[in-house]
Amino acid sequence: MFSWLLTANNVDPLVRNLVTGLTDSPIPFLFVVASITLVVGCFLDMIAAITILVPVLLPTTNALGIEPIHFGIFFMFDLMMGLLTPPVPW
Repeated sequence: MFSWLLTANNVDPLVRNLVTGLTDSPIPFLFVVASITLVVGCFLDMIAAITILVPVLLPTTNALGIEPIHFGIFFMFDLMMGLLTPPVPW
C-alpha cells in the first residue's frame, strides 16, 4: 500500500531530482543515507524500514551509479547498526 502511495504521488522522481541537483557524487549521498538509516534503525524494525526506504532510495542510487548489491549491503549494515544502538536520551 505504501509503495503504491509513493508511486502515485511521484515521490521517487522528486527525491532523485533533489539529490542529483545537490550533488553528482555518490559519497555525500551515502553519508546522508547512513545517518538516516542509523536513526530509523533505532526506532523501526528492519522489515518496516526496508519497506519504507528502499522504494524511495533505490531509483536515486541507480541515477548516481551505485550498484544495487553494494547499496543493499550498505543499507542492511546501517540498519543493523541502528537496530543494535538503543535510542538513549541525553
